[in-house]
Amino acid sequence: MTAEEIVKKANRLARIFYQMQGYEVSDDFKFYRAHHPAEVGCWNMAVVAFDEIEGTDVEDCLAQLEEDEAA
Repeated sequence: MTAEEIVKKANRLARIFYQMQGYEVSDDFKFYRAHHPAEVGCWNMAVVAFDEIEGTDVEDCLAQLEEDEAA
């Protein structure tokens, strides 16, 4: 998987966690840019889940994407 695919999958997972709590956001919402504690928490849970299951550091992938966007 590319860094972009990993970040997108983690964002989808965060959305699932958020929906499990009874909340909804737009399809283009980026949990990794959230400020609300519940949204940030869902992103963090997705990051931990990816690391535990896939051994993938989502935050590194996100940093790589942000570097690519800045270039």
